[in-house]
Amino acid sequence: MQHSDFKLTLPVSTDAKNWATLVYVFTLFFSFFPGLLAVLLKKEDQFVYLAGKEALNWSINILLLSCVLGWIPLLGSIVAGLLFITHIVCCILAAISTSKGLLYRFPVAFRLIV
Repeated sequence: MQHSDFKLTLPVSTDAKNWATLVYVFTLFFSFFPGLLAVLLKKEDQFVYLAGKEALNWSINILLLSCVLGWIPLLGSIVAGLLFITHIVCCILAAISTSKGLLYRFPVAFRLIV
């Protein structure tokens, strides 16, 4: 699925944009918890629910990759640093995108939660 295929056809309220933006901002600091809370508590709001699912998928991917990279001595720490920078950049891009009312798809995340 390409970025252009992932569009919401309903009008998005300002409240929904704010919630979705906060999910991505808090994902920077609290890993998968903001995405999980959005999925569990905001099921009635499709925009926030989908943003929460995407943030949750991304966080689980980052967590799993970090665990795997932790077992590789030297190269793992270098790649983990790049992964951390990628996490920050992608979460900021996602927050900017959702603040404009567009859902963001992380480019290389496995969709564990469908």
